[in-house]
Amino acid sequence: MDASDLFTVTTDPAAPGRARLGLCGRITVTDAAALKRAALDLVARGVDVTIDCSAVEYLDVSAVQLLMCLDRELGRCGHRGALAGVSPALATDLRLLGLGAAPPAPAEKPASRWHEAIQAVADHSAR
Repeated sequence: MDASDLFTVTTDPAAPGRARLGLCGRITVTDAAALKRAALDLVARGVDVTIDCSAVEYLDVSAVQLLMCLDRELGRCGHRGALAGVSPALATDLRLLGLGAAPPAPAEKPASRWHEAIQAVADHSAR
């Protein structure tokens, strides 16, 4: 899948000053350069940006870092970034990275030892 299939930037003539960055599929480090170019273009446009995650299957750490940098740079320029369409699974991943308002609810039964290790790190970081 080409990077151009993984995200789109759209604007609505009825909403000047706003843009939508739609993410789709699995976005990994191999897509980081193209995503960075799109993010820099959005900052240069001087618009508020909604990042639509409704079609995201997976964001690796490089994609999350780029989205965080986009939000920071928008703020420096007096604009806003917002996430929309975040699935419960993605929300949990973001909270485990320390990017949510509240820690994830503990799972009743971990799916695997890997899950237990991630939860232990999250619990330790919360202290």
